[in-house]
Amino acid sequence: MYEEWAGRCVESFERTSQEKEIGFLGYFSCQGAPSPPIEAFIHSVIVPDEEEWEEYVAEVRKNPNEEDMGKARGFTRAVLARSGLAAA
Repeated sequence: MYEEWAGRCVESFERTSQEKEIGFLGYFSCQGAPSPPIEAFIHSVIVPDEEEWEEYVAEVRKNPNEEDMGKARGFTRAVLARSGLAAA
């Protein structure tokens, strides 16, 4: 599902940053629990099967977790280092 719905985001970010001459320092991807309106969209359009939906919801509601947060902090530090800013 990721490739179908969000897989081209990085290409869009890179293209737009080049067009607008904005430095693109990377991205961080992390599954998170969707907001209620996004969850309703996913259920009605992407995962309409009830059994598959229950499995999907049980999994996505586990995130972000401490491991995800640690990876996000590491990514932030790496971006700050690439940008020449020191991580606090």
